[in-house]
Amino acid sequence: MGEILLTSRLEGDRLEVAAGGAWIAANASELEPLVDRIAGEAPQARSASIDMAGVSAIDTFGAWLLERLTREWKAQGREAAIVGLPEH
Repeated sequence: MGEILLTSRLEGDRLEVAAGGAWIAANASELEPLVDRIAGEAPQARSASIDMAGVSAIDTFGAWLLERLTREWKAQGREAAIVGLPEH
């Protein structure tokens, strides 16, 4: 299903994150540390976005991680956005 990826880069005052692989419960041990690392990254960023276009599969667990990440960003006072998430 592809390698689990969560990469980031700071563009001005915006943290841009790109996700890839299968965001499913079977990959929890790989995903959780990545999400935890990204949640606290670049505290100087005023906004953050996560591009989910590279995600091959997502289940309830993956959706919960995504929600947790955006909630943590908002708690830090950042605007948070999810982009590239397929309708299905």
